[in-house]
Amino acid sequence: MSEPLAYGVLTDDMDGFLAVFPERIRKALQDCLASGADDETPLALDDLVEIIADLGRRAEARFYQRSVYLGDQPVTAEEIQHVVERLSGIGKDNRAGIEATLHRISVIRSRQGRIIGLTCRVGRAVYGSADVLRDVFTEGKSVLLLGSPGVGKTTLLREIARVLADDYHRRVVIVDTSNEIAGDGDIPHPGIGGARRMPVPEPALQHSVMIEAVENHMPEVVVIDEIGNEAETYAARTIAERGVMLVATAHGLKLENLLQNPTLSDLVGGIQSVTLSDEEAKRRKSRKSVLERKAPPTFGVIVEVRERNLFAVHRDVEQVVDSILRGMVCEPEVRCRRDDGSVKVTRQASALHSSSPAGQLFPGAGGAAGNAEREELEEGIDESLLEEMRAAGWLDDETEDETGDEGSNCAPSQRERRDIYRDDSAEDGYRLAPLPPDQPDAQQTVRIYPYAVSRNRLQGLINTLGVDAKLVGEWHDSDMVLTVRGVGRRKDPFFAAIRSRSMPVHYISGNSRVQMQNFLENFFHVRSLSPSDLAKRELDRGIVAVKRTGRPVDLSPQELKLRRLQTKVAEAAGINARSYGNEPFRYVRLSLE
Repeated sequence: MSEPLAYGVLTDDMDGFLAVFPERIRKALQDCLASGADDETPLALDDLVEIIADLGRRAEARFYQRSVYLGDQPVTAEEIQHVVERLSGIGKDNRAGIEATLHRISVIRSRQGRIIGLTCRVGRAVYGSADVLRDVFTEGKSVLLLGSPGVGKTTLLREIARVLADDYHRRVVIVDTSNEIAGDGDIPHPGIGGARRMPVPEPALQHSVMIEAVENHMPEVVVIDEIGNEAETYAARTIAERGVMLVATAHGLKLENLLQNPTLSDLVGGIQSVTLSDEEAKRRKSRKSVLERKAPPTFGVIVEVRERNLFAVHRDVEQVVDSILRGMVCEPEVRCRRDDGSVKVTRQASALHSSSPAGQLFPGAGGAAGNAEREELEEGIDESLLEEMRAAGWLDDETEDETGDEGSNCAPSQRERRDIYRDDSAEDGYRLAPLPPDQPDAQQTVRIYPYAVSRNRLQGLINTLGVDAKLVGEWHDSDMVLTVRGVGRRKDPFFAAIRSRSMPVHYISGNSRVQMQNFLENFFHVRSLSPSDLAKRELDRGIVAVKRTGRPVDLSPQELKLRRLQTKVAEAAGINARSYGNEPFRYVRLSLE
């Protein structure tokens, strides 16, 4: 992976942008820049956003800080025609571009079709602008950039496409509706790096080109600018369900605005009205008619682009949307980029962040450059890293499971567990049954019978999290039944038998690893674990398994830093550890040989 470029490196070809304007407007702009050099907020060409030219009015230059008029004379029809003649051709979306640049010119027409106004936007590729969000879009989740017009979404989208294509070697395809991302002309602008561009002949066909990109060109990442109608929303969901990562933009100020938009709300799962029974409404202490999320969200992460250098990140959209619909306040993680390019996190996110125990899809964000350097780093470890390992608790001598210590993540007693997890969609008395009076109030292994739930996936999470639970093969040998929401509503003799025995039934929203992990963490009072914590837990159990059985154990794929820590801790415990596989699935194998 190449080294990230310093923030603020621009490529905007301002000479080509200014060349399309008449001499009078160019000279007026130069005079404004020269006269404003001594102002408290001086004007700079790098801060120019757009030039507005309307027939019969003075031309206006809009900068990030303020706007200025370009001369005292109104714009004439000849001056507008002067600009139009130097464009590559105006499309059906009333937009045009300048060949081999990122600049965009939009026209305003009269009722007779004559061009009476121009909005000339400056297009820039700002290298390094996406580094503030690098850990967000390298997790493998689909990312939606939300913001008002002109806040810099497209510039950020362009840089994300370049980073994924060049630094992480992903197969990136850009669906470029108005040639705004990759520039005008048949050859894409260098600002998108190695990403490929698919032009859209007409704006109304954007959703068709989105599907075509997936079916014909096998992308790992699809980049889309301005999702704005139901057809594009449906196409985005179809692409996400095919296992392709999406990076897109949409207009809106906050996530709440997206939920209130009937056209775009499906991007975050959609909203439906549900009528509760009297008993359920009383238990929830709510009205009988409530709003709930209709489906899983298309995008796993929402980034609110509030200003050019201010971002609010919602990392777990599913939980955030559910919380908003229940009237809860969910504070996002707010990031601010300083003038020198450094990042300041002004407010950490609440406990809505769900970490993937299997590691990131694009590990090594901001890491070493190239496999040779990765191998060299894995061979040795310096004293500063040892101190970091000690501070993180990675060099404990004990590798057995934690039990009984105060503050540890052990399972609570049966009586403590009764009120931890209650199902919101239960019907026909499907709730936690009261414990018998003679139930011992002591910690004991919880026996789980999974019904319509992946047994292998659930067992792997039990091992990784280290919770005091085991899976059983018969429901009558279990302490509880775990199933998927909606399954228990069927006329199934299995559930009739469970009701007759007052067996506790617990529900999860879907048969996914994240849903299972959330349930286990809530039920067993296990805090939401970071990838580092999960890697440490898995390593401890792997060392114990190798010593007991003598057989090699393969750990889950991890990023470079975690693999280095795993290797050092294993060697300190007398276990051989070597890395195998290729990125992003490179893993550590533990053995006695």
